[in-house]
Amino acid sequence: MNNGISVSKQETTVNFGRQDDRMDIYTTDQTMITKLMKLLKKSEQNGEAGYMLVREEKMNGRVVAIEVSAPKHLLSLRTPKKKRELSDEERQALAERMRKARNHDND
Repeated sequence: MNNGISVSKQETTVNFGRQDDRMDIYTTDQTMITKLMKLLKKSEQNGEAGYMLVREEKMNGRVVAIEVSAPKHLLSLRTPKKKRELSDEERQALAERMRKARNHDND
C-alpha cells in the first residue's frame, strides 16, 4: 500500500469505442502509474501527440491515480508464449552454436 490504496484495490481500466482513434486508460496501480508517466514524458520530449495526461488524483500530496489518453493502435494483445521443451542433445547443440557465434563476433 505504497500509494495510499491497498494492492488488492489497485486496478487499471482501458476504454475505447470501436470507431475511436484513442483509448482512455485509468489506473490506481502504482506500477502502471510509473509506466504511464514514463510514456507521457517520452511523448512530451518527442513532441508527439501520443500519450496525454487527462487527470491526476492525489492523496496527501501523492499521485494515487491517473487517467491518460493514447492512440488506440498502441494497445497490444498477445498470445501466450509456448514454453519450448528441449532434449539434452538439443540444449547442447544450441549451447555450441552460441559459443561459435560469440567467438565469431570477437574475431
